[in-house]
Amino acid sequence: MVLRGLSATIVVDYLARASTHTSEAALPSLLSGVRCFLRFLHVQGLISLPLEQVLPPVARPATTPPPKYLLPDQLDKLLRAVDRRSRLGRRDYAILLCLARLGLRAGEVVRLKLEDVDWHQSTVSVRQTKRRCASA
Repeated sequence: MVLRGLSATIVVDYLARASTHTSEAALPSLLSGVRCFLRFLHVQGLISLPLEQVLPPVARPATTPPPKYLLPDQLDKLLRAVDRRSRLGRRDYAILLCLARLGLRAGEVVRLKLEDVDWHQSTVSVRQTKRRCASA
């Protein structure tokens, strides 16, 4: 089979040639595609070495992250936009307050139950939702 002869040198030479015809913006996608293909070949037993490891990492340009919070006037505007005359509006308002004022994550708010609120002690019991992903 032709793939058995695939080597790190062949992969690097291919990428050197292909990168001359690829824009800088498309280079991360090219490398990602080749890396996935090589990983597939290795997992399927079509090549004996994990050749995806010979590919260089590509630095992606820093992007401006989304804001982590709303400014006070933005939050007030959002809360005022909710129509609290309906049950749905009151629910949405409560969700927004849990997110903004209590700092709860969306998954924590979703898991809240009425019995999690201790009205006499003014406390809310929150189930942990943040999990770490194991790296493969």
